[in-house]
Amino acid sequence: MKKSGARVLIGFLAAVFLAGCMTSKSSRIIDNFVPVMVPPERVASYSRNVVWIAPGGSKLLVDVSGPEGKGPFPVLVWLHGGSWEFFSKEANEGLARYITNRGYVVMNFNYRMVPEVSMKTIVEDALGAVEWAYDHAAEYNGDPQRIAVAGHSAGAHLATMTEVACNEPFFSPTYVSEKGRGCHARAFLPVSGVYDFRKEDAQNPEQTERWMGTSLAADSMLYDKCSPVNYPLSRLPATLVLSADKDFLLKYNQQWFELIDQAGVKAELYIEPGVTHLWPTWHWKKPAKQTYDRMIKFLNENLN
Repeated sequence: MKKSGARVLIGFLAAVFLAGCMTSKSSRIIDNFVPVMVPPERVASYSRNVVWIAPGGSKLLVDVSGPEGKGPFPVLVWLHGGSWEFFSKEANEGLARYITNRGYVVMNFNYRMVPEVSMKTIVEDALGAVEWAYDHAAEYNGDPQRIAVAGHSAGAHLATMTEVACNEPFFSPTYVSEKGRGCHARAFLPVSGVYDFRKEDAQNPEQTERWMGTSLAADSMLYDKCSPVNYPLSRLPATLVLSADKDFLLKYNQQWFELIDQAGVKAELYIEPGVTHLWPTWHWKKPAKQTYDRMIKFLNENLN
């Protein structure tokens, strides 16, 4: 049943992409099928679609999963991928539940996306998500002193921004901690992220302008402020950079690892063999589980 469901899901995704009819709304609908077609692990507690903030009446949701026991447990904040305009938290429910069952409270966040908003606002949502996690971790048996931040693809970029641009005056977090805790984490795990929008613009300026809401020529400061490479990197927490050997973003993640390693960050690099960019989404497959296990090992070493 699991294998047949997976084949149907992957075939449907391929058909949608090849037809060129993917939209932000349809991508979220597809995500809803991922945990239904290929059920993830059961967890001791699961709070689905918690409203963490509602800017302008637009409800932003988070799923919080918890392991057995009273805790307090370390916390993982997860930000989904999708080029800042597609997909949702449901795409990574399998990952969240797998990590939860290894001793973590996982907060799997949604944020606003293009075309509803542009990059500055998206970054502000990510910053606010981490501050919300600090304020509310204890409500879900989580330990606010042991929080890690991670994400895949666009989510990896956003996770990175929460660490390099925390307290950056250019951004106003969508949610501000009532306890003044900010957004710095104890550990950080970007999975195949993007770190320099000038490079992105050089490859596809029309696409980058859609994400940013303006052109590089019109607002170069925005591009630089949203690019992690432009910040002091030595203050990053312990970092595990992850990618895959067939990932189209592999080169950029290797370069990011080298950059932060040279800055003196306690950093590690993990490359999953034999898979392409979307591999962390397929929670039922061996490569995804191998990557999850490597993430858990890193989290155990740096949070426990």
